[in-house]
Amino acid sequence: MNNKNIFYIICIFLLGLVLFIPFLGTIHLFDWDEINFAEASREMIITGDYLTVRINYEPFHEKQPLFFWLQVISMKIFGINEFAARFPNVIIGILTLVAIFFIGKDLYDSKFGFLWVLSYIGSFLPNFYFRTGLIDPTFNLFIFLGAYFIFKFINNFELNSSKRYTDIIIAALFVSLATMTKGPVGYLIPALVWLIYWIIRRKKIKLSLKEFLLFTVISFSLFIIWYGTILIKNGWDIFFQNIEYQIRLLTTNDAGFSGPIYYHFLVVLIGCFPASIFALTSLKKSFIDNAIQNNYRIWTIVLLATVLVLFSLVQTKIIHYSSLTYLPITFLSAHFIYYTINEASKFRLWLMLAFVIIGSLWAILMIAIPIIGYNAEQIALQSSDSFTQEVLRSNVNWGGYEYILGLFYLILLIIATYYFWKMKIKIGFIIVTISTALVLFFYLVFVAPKIEEYVQGAPIEFLKTLKGKKCYIELLDVPNLKYSHYFYAEKAPDIANKVKTQKLNESYTLWLLSGDIDLPSYFITKITEVNKYMSKYHDLIVLYTKNGYAFLMRKSR
Repeated sequence: MNNKNIFYIICIFLLGLVLFIPFLGTIHLFDWDEINFAEASREMIITGDYLTVRINYEPFHEKQPLFFWLQVISMKIFGINEFAARFPNVIIGILTLVAIFFIGKDLYDSKFGFLWVLSYIGSFLPNFYFRTGLIDPTFNLFIFLGAYFIFKFINNFELNSSKRYTDIIIAALFVSLATMTKGPVGYLIPALVWLIYWIIRRKKIKLSLKEFLLFTVISFSLFIIWYGTILIKNGWDIFFQNIEYQIRLLTTNDAGFSGPIYYHFLVVLIGCFPASIFALTSLKKSFIDNAIQNNYRIWTIVLLATVLVLFSLVQTKIIHYSSLTYLPITFLSAHFIYYTINEASKFRLWLMLAFVIIGSLWAILMIAIPIIGYNAEQIALQSSDSFTQEVLRSNVNWGGYEYILGLFYLILLIIATYYFWKMKIKIGFIIVTISTALVLFFYLVFVAPKIEEYVQGAPIEFLKTLKGKKCYIELLDVPNLKYSHYFYAEKAPDIANKVKTQKLNESYTLWLLSGDIDLPSYFITKITEVNKYMSKYHDLIVLYTKNGYAFLMRKSR
């Protein structure tokens, strides 16, 4: 590696640290999945069993262990907390930026590589996901690199290069890491892209069944070894549970998450702004690219379409599912900007209108959220739902300045639009991507913690008071808090074993509410549900209510 490449890596590494590290742990784990994954990693540490993924100390059939191993290493270094749960994705984020820079540099030049990096960090969802404790950024990197090396294999196969076997083995190794992160879908996506790409170009390329079989065998090697070990250890139940979960995911709106068939198209269009707007023009045929560049553009479009169509057909609609599209979208964005800067492509009026409309929606949203917060008391009076009223009356300390971030972003969008209008594309692109990255950074620092306080601040605060306490904890009709009582109260294995024994006999929740319990039980529910439980279970005591939630207790007998 020459000095120039080392310099590029150092610059990207420092950029990633500056964008992703500060204030990483200031917000509690927010998403269901964030808490779920962090809890699985915590339980690995507590039990000392790093092969079995567990939730509530019972085998968890929905996920594979690789990402949890990364979280475990992080928690061993930084402690069991929010920062440690999210830190692996900081490293993954930096590696992703390095990877796309060098892929762009190899296909085009260093300018293209930097434009791809700017497109990625300068778009909302792609940037944001590296500051979460979700599996998807890690999963996406492995799939994307696997797909890239499949593409290299195809091109080297056409050239009859001796490197083609190296490329397909490297591709399979990355895909095997993907399957160890999130299961067989890590193989399904790149395999589908390969087959669809072959169908499109079948007159010019061959589908080598020998190499495809080699790719398949290596891709599943780690997964089979791990799964085989788990089956020997825990029996076949976990296998059948996983099959049932996959079927449920495909055929039902699992966990209540559903949406229209265009859900992911809309999420990507708005969430990946501004890259999603710039990418639209690069979907059409390019007469400027050389053969390999044009083939890779087609390859990324196939990857983009495969992910969007696949997860649009899946009944469960979760925003994370389409996050793999961020890589092809930002590539296509960089492709358009690269040629527009070089005056080989034009910034058309319809594109500018789309840019202004979606950019304005983001700016208005960022202005509106703090204004709603400042006037939450008055808005609460307009609501007929007592839970919503109490949530809006939460004692959240707004500074009165937070809307300035949205206003600042709106001004910068207007400036960027002016430069696009004047065809000074490079200046406009730099302004909009850097301003998006900076505004998102400061919004997560100054506004997101206040939003989180409304949604789950009081319950998390309550759960933290129960840390280390010998007691039972149950959530009653509050699905948004799922898994939080395991992680934030740091549920111990001995309590879980008692629960497991009790579940064999009768309904666990019913036992806690009315059975002969040996430890005090604590409950969290909405204030709108209190009377339902108090009227039926007379041993319950209301400890207090806060921010729309009620915190109950039942003493042991």
